Amino acid sequence: MRHLLPILALCFAACASDGKQETTGRVGAESEVGPGGMALAPYPFTPDAIRASCVEGTILTFRVVARGQQPVTQYMRFHDWDQDAVNVEIRRVTAGGELLGAVADTRSSWTALRDHAAFPSAATVRLREKLTTPAGDWNCTVYVVVGPEGGTTRFWFADQFPGPPVLLDQEQDGERIMRMELIKVQRP
Repeated sequence: MRHLLPILALCFAACASDGKQETTGRVGAESEVGPGGMALAPYPFTPDAIRASCVEGTILTFRVVARGQQPVTQYMRFHDWDQDAVNVEIRRVTAGGELLGAVADTRSSWTALRDHAAFPSAATVRLREKLTTPAGDWNCTVYVVVGPEGGTTRFWFADQFPGPPVLLDQEQDGERIMRMELIKVQRP
């Protein structure tokens, strides 16, 4: 989970959900072996699926609402794409269009992008839900991950859009601390 947050911790906000369709429960027997032999929940996507979805010039726009802060818009642009890796540029702006901080531009392998969704099996439950965001209607696998401090993060990964979650929601002690929502997908 900590690997996913640097890229995603700035992306989404409110959405409507049609409710849970199916529960897969703790992933246990479906676990994959990760670094150091840690049991991981199955990844939502393969590196190849992410590469096919996040093509050169794709721009994702997210609304981010963090507790105690004004909502911001985050743009994630995929560029300098090749079979092995891609640059991901992240730019955050205020409602008035003012740039917040430096623009981040990081080169990552497709496997490293997949690994942002490496969640410990023992702390993860997967659900199936239908979800509507301003960017569209999605059939999702929801990863509910309980952190070591007891907080919960929910990641909605859309079947039809391999890549970052279309919704991310973090709670601590029953209070929402951050929510990111995909509001627009621009393809070249």
